[in-house]
Amino acid sequence: MSPPPLVSLSPLTSPSPSIALTGEGLAHFQPTPHPAVTVLPQNLWIPTSSIVHQLGYALAQQNHFADPATLLPLYIRLPEAEEVYRKKHNLPL
Repeated sequence: MSPPPLVSLSPLTSPSPSIALTGEGLAHFQPTPHPAVTVLPQNLWIPTSSIVHQLGYALAQQNHFADPATLLPLYIRLPEAEEVYRKKHNLPL
């Protein structure tokens, strides 16, 4: 099994801040176009360690590194368990 093709790293290595969107939620959510936002190809939507490695390795080859303490995943929705808990306890979603 060959790894998925790597996308352009330009949005990840540009001097200006940028955001790369990924994940199955994009099938239901159409983000508003913005110059700092790149929607990654669908073959990269399901996170795997090999994809994280490919992206990180390619960035490291270009001498681009991130402080791990500043990396933050942002989710479109709460995890299902949290939604169930909030509904059960009449808390806002």
